[in-house]
Amino acid sequence: KWNILYFDDQIQNINTYRELLSDSFNLIGCQDSTVYPKLLQENHPHVILLDVHMPILNGFELYRRITENPLYNGCPILFISGDQS
Repeated sequence: KWNILYFDDQIQNINTYRELLSDSFNLIGCQDSTVYPKLLQENHPHVILLDVHMPILNGFELYRRITENPLYNGCPILFISGDQS
């Protein structure tokens, strides 16, 4: 199974995606975006999902930091948002 690393401050969103994707993917969910270096190192993700609106590091800032990190392997990064604007 491919590893999907998903950052979202809402645990219900993480659980929903985990359930929807569990047949084909191993979803590693995290509510604390500041631990991204550890998760990149431990999980070697194939895809990264980022919630746009998160406290501390929003999705855009987290994207910048992940892509600058030497542990980033060039996998696709997708942004997710429930914001209707």
